[in-house]
Amino acid sequence: MNKDDAIRLLGGTVTAVANAIGVTQSAVSQWPEAPDALPQRIVDRVQAAIARRHLPPELLGMAPAKKHNRPPAGIPERRKAKGPRRVSVRRASDAA
Repeated sequence: MNKDDAIRLLGGTVTAVANAIGVTQSAVSQWPEAPDALPQRIVDRVQAAIARRHLPPELLGMAPAKKHNRPPAGIPERRKAKGPRRVSVRRASDAA
């Protein structure tokens, strides 16, 4: 597999490849140009990204993704109001 094959298989852009295999765009740009073959460690990452896209998680030994009704990251969840909070106060005289 060469660089052009990897780009074609993972979305057609350097950005898509970088996102799919978890590296920077700069790293992808430094890969050897076609017709030179990519190192096996990179080929393995490309093939793993393709498998994650097209195979069910159970086949890959992963748990299926759970769908949550949560707000996006960075937005705090709203809590339901439960009435006033009660705080118990201990006095020094109660501890004895």
